[in-house]
Amino acid sequence: MSDSDGQGREVDGGGDVSRAVIRLRGELYARALFLTRRKELADDLTQEACARALRARASYRRGTNVSAWLFRILNNAFIDDCRRRRNIVTLVPSAVPDSAVDPTAEDDPRPYEFLGRNDVLRCLKTLDDKDRRILHLALIQQRSYREIGSLLNLCQETVGTRIHRAKKVLRRRLESLDARRPANANAAARGRRRAA
Repeated sequence: MSDSDGQGREVDGGGDVSRAVIRLRGELYARALFLTRRKELADDLTQEACARALRARASYRRGTNVSAWLFRILNNAFIDDCRRRRNIVTLVPSAVPDSAVDPTAEDDPRPYEFLGRNDVLRCLKTLDDKDRRILHLALIQQRSYREIGSLLNLCQETVGTRIHRAKKVLRRRLESLDARRPANANAAARGRRRAA
C-alpha cells in the first residue's frame, strides 16, 4: 500500500515531510491569512506551523495524508495562538473577574479595575524574577502545574502556592498604583473605558 500526500505523490516520513512543507507553504499561508485576517499574523502562523511540522516529522505516520497533517498542525498553532492572546488579556484585572482567575476570590469590585494593560505590564516588571516567571508560565504560556514543576524543579503543590503568592503580590502592587493616582485620573479612566 502506498502513502500519498493527497496530490498523488509518495510520502515516506521525515525527508518527504520537509518537501511537502515547502510545496504546501503557499496553501498553508492562504489558510493562515483566512484564519488571522492579517498578513503579518498569517506569516507568523505559517512559519510556526512549518517549524512544528519539521520538529515533529519523525512522528509523521505513513499512510497519513501529509496535506491534512500539515493543515491540522496549522489549525492547532492558530488555536494555541488565540489562547495565548486571550490569556494576555487575563492579566488585566478589569478584563476578567478575580473569581475566574482565583476561585477563592470574592466578586467585589477592586479599586484597580480601571487600570490599563500598560499599568499591569509595568507592575509585572517590578515582580521578583521567580514570581514574574511563574506567572508567565502559568498565565501566558498556559502551562500545567506539572509542566511548570518540571521546568522549575518544583513539586505541583509548591507551584500552586507560588502562583497564588505571585498573584497576591501583583494585586497589591496594582492596588497601590491605583491608590497613588489622583481621583480625577481614575474618573477619567473610567469614562474612557465606558466610551470604548
